[in-house]
Amino acid sequence: SVDTLIAVASSQRCNVFVRSVVEPQTAPPPGLQGFATVPSDESERMLTEQGQDADRYVSAALERLARAGFQCDGDVVRSHAEVALLDAVGDRDADLVVVGTRGRGRIAGIALGSVSAHLVRTAPATLVTPRPDGSALGPSG
Repeated sequence: SVDTLIAVASSQRCNVFVRSVVEPQTAPPPGLQGFATVPSDESERMLTEQGQDADRYVSAALERLARAGFQCDGDVVRSHAEVALLDAVGDRDADLVVVGTRGRGRIAGIALGSVSAHLVRTAPATLVTPRPDGSALGPSG
């Protein structure tokens, strides 16, 4: 996602905000309220590890963006991805959103929903979704 952002926005030298979302499983995601899960010590440990991984990712992304000449900031939040990303877009009046994908696969994406598909429908900004090989799927919006 960082490479795509640098390629797409490098001529504009815009401000960049990087958000990574760690989704807690204490409540079901939107649309799946019948499938609530109960947190356990193991799930809390996993969330902590995911948060640490996300912190490292955001730090590395901010370093790369700063080296490429962008003014940037970022954070890691525990929330549902759709909510947290839309909040970041709205709070910053963003014109462009670059969203990485998890690559859950087609069946899981259908069953669980896709954050990028939700953002295509609801984000008030242009959305670019890089493929795992680094090329962009979009823009759409």
